[in-house]
Amino acid sequence: MKSVSCIIVTYNRLDFLKRCLDHVLNQSYAISHLIVVNNNSTDGTEAYLNTLTDDRLIITNPHANIGGAGGFSRGIKTSVEQTSDDFLWLMDDDTMPEPDCLKELINSADQLKDQFGFLVSDPLWTDGTPNQMNVPLTKRFWTNKLSDDLVELEYATFVSFLFSRSSVLKLGLPYKEYFIWSDDIEYSSRLREIGDGYLVVNSKVIHETGNNVGADIITDSVNRIPRYFYSYRNLYATWRKYKGHKGALKQFLQAMLDLTRVLRHSRDHKWLRVKTLLRGQFAGFFFHPKVDFIDTNK
Repeated sequence: MKSVSCIIVTYNRLDFLKRCLDHVLNQSYAISHLIVVNNNSTDGTEAYLNTLTDDRLIITNPHANIGGAGGFSRGIKTSVEQTSDDFLWLMDDDTMPEPDCLKELINSADQLKDQFGFLVSDPLWTDGTPNQMNVPLTKRFWTNKLSDDLVELEYATFVSFLFSRSSVLKLGLPYKEYFIWSDDIEYSSRLREIGDGYLVVNSKVIHETGNNVGADIITDSVNRIPRYFYSYRNLYATWRKYKGHKGALKQFLQAMLDLTRVLRHSRDHKWLRVKTLLRGQFAGFFFHPKVDFIDTNK
C-alpha cells in the first residue's frame, strides 16, 4: 500500500480549513500524514490546529506569510525530511476532495506502474461545473490514454496534485521565490522531466473559490491587482526556462496585449493595473531563482 502525505497551505481561512481537513481525513484511501503549513494566519488558525490530536498531523507555522509558493515548498520539504511517504498530495485550504478522490489517484498510479510525473483530480466549482481558476493545459494529443480515464496534460495547478517523493529528491523543491501564482505551472512542467502528467477523470474535487471566473488583470477587483506582479514576473521566468527565447517572447507579447486591453477595457484603476503589469514584466527579465534540493544525508 502506497503511503501519502497530504500538504495543505492555509492563510486566514479557518472555516475553509476545517472543512478541508474533514474531507482529507475521511478519504476512503487513508493518508499517512497531514502536513498543514499555516502562513502566519491571524484568525485563530494556529490555536485551532493546536487542539487537534490526530497522530498523522504535522503542523508548521512560518513566522511570516511566505505565500502559497513558499508554503508548498515548506510543506514538501517537511514531508521528505520527516516522513518516508511514497507520494505527496497538494491542495489549497478551500479544496474539498470527494471521498474517493485519493483512491482514484492511487488507482491510476498503480495502473501506470508509478511511471508518471504528476496526477491531478478533476477540479469542479460548487455548482459542479469546471473551475475556471484551475483549467489545466492539455497536450496536443491528449486522448492517448482516454480509454483509461486519463487526460494527458502539459501542466496543472496545485489543487489535488499528486507526485512522488523520489521526484522531489531528483528535481528539487518548487521555487519558494515565486510567492504566489505559477509555481504550480513551473513545477508540473519540471515534473514532466520524470514522466507524463495526467488528469484522472474519476478523481473529483470541489474548489470553493469565491466565484467561477479566471484570473484577469483587466477586470479583477482592486484589492487583487497587486498580486498580478507575481503573475507576469513568474510566467515570463517559467516560459523562458521551458520554451527558451520563443517562449519568453510569446509571454512578453501576451503581456503587451494585456496592457492594451487594460487601457481599452478596464473600468477603474487603469494606472495601478498598468504599473503592476509593467513592474512584473520588467522584474521577470532579471528573475532567475535557483532550485533548492533536499540533503537527505543530514
